[in-house]
Amino acid sequence: MNDKKIDCLILTGMHQSGISPLVQCLTLMGVDFGQNRLNKNADDAVESTAIGDVTMVHDILLRDLGCRWDMVGALPEDWLDTKAAAHAKKRIVHLIEDQFQNNGLWAVADPRLCRLLPLWKPVLQEKGLNPGIILTIRHPWEVAQSLNKNSGMDFKQSHLLWLAMNKEVFDFCQQYAYIVNTFDQMLADPAAILRDIGEQFGLTFSNPLQQQIHHILDVVRPEFKHHNRRGGTQSDSNGKSYSSFGFMIKLTVTGLPQNYWLRNLPRMPMSTGLLKMQCRQGYTRIHFPVSMKTWL
Repeated sequence: MNDKKIDCLILTGMHQSGISPLVQCLTLMGVDFGQNRLNKNADDAVESTAIGDVTMVHDILLRDLGCRWDMVGALPEDWLDTKAAAHAKKRIVHLIEDQFQNNGLWAVADPRLCRLLPLWKPVLQEKGLNPGIILTIRHPWEVAQSLNKNSGMDFKQSHLLWLAMNKEVFDFCQQYAYIVNTFDQMLADPAAILRDIGEQFGLTFSNPLQQQIHHILDVVRPEFKHHNRRGGTQSDSNGKSYSSFGFMIKLTVTGLPQNYWLRNLPRMPMSTGLLKMQCRQGYTRIHFPVSMKTWL
């Protein structure tokens, strides 16, 4: 874990992975999310997406690059050197100076950050800011169900997008201090997640957990979750089933060459043991919560 003082938090994860419960909890703990607010029109209240100036900056950038949030393929080559990226960086600098300057611990949250974190890196460096990244992961079957209901996305596209976004964010996270948690763990024990964030990042929240726990338990409840994978096999819309989740995690964290994981998807081994060994040897900072191990 990075020993430098954490100046800000970056919350991200695949779309419909459950970032919003953590946004709500950290807001109660005194973390400043600026103009971000929660979209209450989402399928599940706990799956609602944090929207606001940060998301607007990202959407404008994707539009100017000729891309979309649900695009599975890679961003354009050298996209960081484009005029669109330069304009986006200026907007990020203005956002930080306007909303977060000298306001204590602050945070941004957006699923698009999985792919757009490289845009933030030079801005944070110029500002002398050291971020702590919090990645929330949800089972891809549940994500696919939610995206299908909310956006009409087919299951194959949602699974490939899940892989692409998690692969990119895991690659980027190696440069900073970060924590991985799951949607199920957040719903089951939000207090444990918040304590872990504080301890791992060396943070002291302005609103102590013991004073906010009742409010936290009011806004984060397991029954708010509408799509549940309860073991066994799950089927996609074409009737094809899968029973192992380990190979999907393996593809995101084993450091394969760029795009190799996508080109060779049908031929990749599904060894859970190999996954755990490679995680221990190559990515010692990755912490898979207990609830996530049941997927492997």
